Amino acid sequence: MKNRFKGECYGCCEFVAAGAGVYEGGYVFCSEPVTNQDVPDSLRPRFDATVKRWAVCLKRANEILGTEFESIEPLREQQRAEHVANLPTPEEIEANKARAKLVMAEDRKRRRQELAEFKARNVCPRCHGAGGSDAWLATGWFCNRCHGSGKF
Repeated sequence: MKNRFKGECYGCCEFVAAGAGVYEGGYVFCSEPVTNQDVPDSLRPRFDATVKRWAVCLKRANEILGTEFESIEPLREQQRAEHVANLPTPEEIEANKARAKLVMAEDRKRRRQELAEFKARNVCPRCHGAGGSDAWLATGWFCNRCHGSGKF
């Protein structure tokens, strides 16, 4: 859609004539706006420290990042390349799966041990040995599981 608005560019404050530039998010830009999501992770700290607005024009982004791109696509391509480079390898995935299985096995073992210790204490799991409670006064005060004995 052609820009029918005119005014100062939200990124670099240069005048943009009607029919030129881009109108997005309620603001006029002299070129396609660059947001934080469009910037690769390696360049993001520099961008975040300088840009306090939600977006800037490509001209201002090139000044901030020290690049000379004509369009936003090279930034996006660099971002995609960094993402692919940071993906885990199949060996790392298998190692993570093995580590997860080990952690889950240790957790199951710990839970079984806790259950055995709880049963050895011979305490009712519902009332924790109290046998009754004022909260159960309407139903007879006694625990329905141990019938007031507090034993398991």
